[in-house]
Amino acid sequence: MAIVKLSLVILFLIVLISRKIDLWIALFICSIITAFFFGVKLQDFFKVFFFTIKDWSTISIILIIFFVLFLSSLLESGESLEVLKNSVNKIVTNKTFQLVLPSALIGLLPMPGGALLGAPLVKSTAKGTNLDGAKLTFINYWFRHIWEYFWPLYPGLILTSTLCKIPLKELSRNQFIFTPLAISTGLYVLIKFNIPKERTKRDLKYIFPLLFSISPIILIVLLFAVFKIDIVISVAISTTLTLIFLLIRKKVNIKSALKEVNYKAIIVIFFILFFKNILNSSGGLKELSLSLSGVPKIYVFILLFYLLPLMTGFLTGVNQAYVAVSFPLFIPFLKGLPEQTILNTVGIAYISGFAGVLLSPTHLCLVLTKEYFKARFIDVYKLLLFPVIIMMIGALILGIFTFPYF
Repeated sequence: MAIVKLSLVILFLIVLISRKIDLWIALFICSIITAFFFGVKLQDFFKVFFFTIKDWSTISIILIIFFVLFLSSLLESGESLEVLKNSVNKIVTNKTFQLVLPSALIGLLPMPGGALLGAPLVKSTAKGTNLDGAKLTFINYWFRHIWEYFWPLYPGLILTSTLCKIPLKELSRNQFIFTPLAISTGLYVLIKFNIPKERTKRDLKYIFPLLFSISPIILIVLLFAVFKIDIVISVAISTTLTLIFLLIRKKVNIKSALKEVNYKAIIVIFFILFFKNILNSSGGLKELSLSLSGVPKIYVFILLFYLLPLMTGFLTGVNQAYVAVSFPLFIPFLKGLPEQTILNTVGIAYISGFAGVLLSPTHLCLVLTKEYFKARFIDVYKLLLFPVIIMMIGALILGIFTFPYF
């Protein structure tokens, strides 16, 4: 019965999202439905709610997301991204890399619809080439998302670390290999575009402005990866120093920058964690584990770690959504497995879900970029399908060689 109940909860969630109900509202409704299905008392429901509010894992992830979003807003309003875009064209002489690098560098900042920031530069750089709207959409869209497999500032990765109780650094290091794979497959597609091999004159004096424009990101990486400072503190220090610098130069207005922060994303994170806690406290996940105990493990793997994240990602187009829906369901099956196996298994689910997100017609970056370049979905999908399949195969290979269910 547990699998039927939980399937209904997932179905409700997908229907609500497909009807444009805000994700946090959909998650709250499904938390109520889950509590009802598994007989959670009203007082226990509120206990879980207030526990989620005061739990340090909730507080820390919300702080991280807030500072990251605020930093993105500061850099955009402080003209840092404009400096970044201009510097790339002065330093890089190869036409292909001129087209790719702006989107890739802007992709280091996790912001909703961020692909639209790189689109104007891609368009201006592409002048004089035969690249149509679909090809320009692919360049801007694909290379905007090459970092999401391991970059520790992305909410999906932070949330995965929190839900699966895996240190962010370990999760990031284990999934790093998928970023070079994404870059390679993307460049392979670009080879077929016959981009002119013309070179422009390199002006190295723009290296300093380029490094300066991304210095807040470099600082976070140094503090977190080199000096081993907690990610919350690292992001807070970088954001605070950036704010002080921009205020001194009168390049930013605090009120305006704060208004640009996507607070809805923070609310969504809270209700994802609440939904996860309700699932745990309801006993539904334990029931699911027992009901699937007699099922061949290979089918459990394909369903929970591969298909469910893929379909949820495709239907929602949101990283946090596929993590919220599918990850709590497979976490009980990870108990007792070796640490490396757990890391690889979570990686399979993450890459599978993200593949669904990349192909989703509801993905904000895809919709905005497609509209900007006036491309058709069918033409963009023809270019996207191959690299996404390669990423899925990469995830499957990871499972075949490391997962004990085979």
